[in-house]
Amino acid sequence: MNNHLKGFAAAIALALASTSSMAADLSAPSFSSILPSAVQSLKPGFVWTGVYVGGNAGLAYGESQGQFGSDTAVSELGGWVRPKDDFQTFIGGAQAGYNWQTGLLVFGIEGDISYLDDVKALSMPRTVEGTGYTVNGTVTVQNSLEWLGTVRGRLGVAADRFFVYGTGGLAFGDVKNSALVEGTVTTGRVVTPLEPISGNGDETRTGWTVGAGTEYAITNNLTGKFEYLYYNLGTSKYDVGAAGEVADYHVRSDNTGNVVRAGVNFKW
Repeated sequence: MNNHLKGFAAAIALALASTSSMAADLSAPSFSSILPSAVQSLKPGFVWTGVYVGGNAGLAYGESQGQFGSDTAVSELGGWVRPKDDFQTFIGGAQAGYNWQTGLLVFGIEGDISYLDDVKALSMPRTVEGTGYTVNGTVTVQNSLEWLGTVRGRLGVAADRFFVYGTGGLAFGDVKNSALVEGTVTTGRVVTPLEPISGNGDETRTGWTVGAGTEYAITNNLTGKFEYLYYNLGTSKYDVGAAGEVADYHVRSDNTGNVVRAGVNFKW
């Protein structure tokens, strides 16, 4: 009897061992092994944190407006004259900055400096009929922004290699302005040249800028971006007058515009 029990126990042990061995061979595959090969080849998402430098080029455009007149003197041209015109010009420069990323949120700071081929000459012909005389003149207000710089914060959301952001901060630039009034005064049949009235101003102005953009990581170290900015450097004001006379006339020029540009950055 004991021998039969021993044989039965040995048979059960052998069966259990065989079952265990088969179960090991038929174990469930690992999670990674059942993923499609394309998914397995994906690398971790792009990280935007880091320093970058780059260059940009694009178009600056807007409406340039000047004002010429006097608050105390009676202008021979009949009060304030406000010439204005649309402008568009090339803009190009360089930028540098740093990004921090936490989750999908990316924030950073960027500074840039750009050259503008920007000389806006606003001319307005003016005819004034007086008692016994006629003034035919031209007021020319020239407004020039020779370079523009910004220091801005950037805040946006990144989806792997694609980054969308808003931006805003400080703007500054070198503004040059001038005004010239020329013409003639006709009294009866006598035509007399109008004494030229001129003046100029040159200053570095500060203001603000705001905009938005998108950036895409072409490689792990090279990104491309497209950006829009609006800048406002305020209103330039300066006095002008005829030679040897008190400068009773004033010029005001608005210094605002829009920038649309593309650029590339090298990141490390």
